[in-house]
Amino acid sequence: MKDHFFKYMSSEVSKIVLTNSTLRYTHPDKFNDPFDFYPTSNKIGANKFIKRVLSEQASDKKTKKANFKTILNQSHILRSIAFRNITAKMFCVTCFSRTPFSLPMWAHYANNHDGCVIEFRQVSEIEAEKAIQTSSFMQDSFYLVPFDVTYTDERPLVYDENGLTNTTSNGFYSALIKAKSWEYEQEVRVIKTTRSGDFPFNTAQIKAVYIGMKVPNKTALEISAITKEINKNLGLSIKTHKVVMEHNTFKLTSVRF
Repeated sequence: MKDHFFKYMSSEVSKIVLTNSTLRYTHPDKFNDPFDFYPTSNKIGANKFIKRVLSEQASDKKTKKANFKTILNQSHILRSIAFRNITAKMFCVTCFSRTPFSLPMWAHYANNHDGCVIEFRQVSEIEAEKAIQTSSFMQDSFYLVPFDVTYTDERPLVYDENGLTNTTSNGFYSALIKAKSWEYEQEVRVIKTTRSGDFPFNTAQIKAVYIGMKVPNKTALEISAITKEINKNLGLSIKTHKVVMEHNTFKLTSVRF
């Protein structure tokens, strides 16, 4: 299901998402993982990083030398929770999974099976290219273009061995690196470089809704009615499924609702 991604939520939130075509984006320092977007630093690359910072400042050689020593002595600040919390406010995230049938995900993020999962489709290459070329793509695009999360036992660094902070292993990408213990989530993320809040998305990216096995029938019918109304008004074909247990395995599957 590489072309699809799935959002776990409560049944009440699913009604809001479907009705308003909005998703909530949150600063990563508010997530349940204390390591989320919390890069560290070490001695490798430190000198190059400081020199690069100083080169961007207009000052004489003597001043730069004094500033170098000051920054080096205070470099521990880059590993502090205060620095992390400040930089985490520079962008916000909404999270998805590559699977709609994860037992832990249903328990943790879909109200213990009393919630829903909304399936989204990837935008086409043409749509993605058009969106990414827009200067404000990371701020106000209504296309959902997810990035895969990488799982590793090594924390990302503020700067690499060359003192750079904008590579594919740090900077923005630090929000896409998590511990291996979270690997079961099969997470992908959509990121905006703006404040947290509710932002609109392209309703045509919704492909299906999976209703949890503990959702009351009355609520399930309400969710189904919303999807039918969307299909009628926008000419879409969003499917509604009911999640059920497989008979012979510890796996979930779904049937049409």
